[in-house]
Amino acid sequence: MTTEQYIKEMTPMEFVRLRRYCIDLVRDAVQTAFGKDMLAVFSETAARAELLPFTDPVVQTFMGIIGFRNSLQQEGSKVEYLAREAIHDLNECYNNSDKEWYSPRTEGYIGFFEPLSTVTVNERTPEEVVRTFFLYMWNRWCEDECKLLFGWNYRHFWDKWCHHCKQFRRGAVECFYAELDLENQRLLVERALRCYDEKMKQTENIIAEIQLATDKTPE
Repeated sequence: MTTEQYIKEMTPMEFVRLRRYCIDLVRDAVQTAFGKDMLAVFSETAARAELLPFTDPVVQTFMGIIGFRNSLQQEGSKVEYLAREAIHDLNECYNNSDKEWYSPRTEGYIGFFEPLSTVTVNERTPEEVVRTFFLYMWNRWCEDECKLLFGWNYRHFWDKWCHHCKQFRRGAVECFYAELDLENQRLLVERALRCYDEKMKQTENIIAEIQLATDKTPE
């Protein structure tokens, strides 16, 4: 499928997922490359990116950033390259995507883009989804995550979360989730799965390597 066909067939919901996925991976790259101190700076860029409209230049920007990440992974290059170029492209896209001359730096990497899976939740058993969701809420959920997930309207959701934390000694996670609509519930769960998917894969790989080493050990 060509880039033009992919954009033409994209639905508004798929665009929201693409935008969310792109912002998530850039945020993770910024934290990995520069530490948590830079997240406060990136939060402004992320908030602007959440406002980007469903247009061809914006979609191409997200595709280029994701493709650039895929290319770096294949080459084994440093993640800081992704963080710098992606932040530049997101800011440029916010300021100039409506200009005829606009093109992102990462446009040349669109060929490395791979369409996002639409079954991120359905691929896992209910037990895996529940376990991953609670791990995320216990260990990673914070105001910065809330900003990243809900964008310009994050304050409404963060205040709701803080209210439940004060009101209930236990059960704040369950109450917060129950008050979200179906789409926001799905966004929250998919974020949890994305955050912990790589860690789960790394753990499985380590276990496999240990098992292989054990199998080769002479008796």
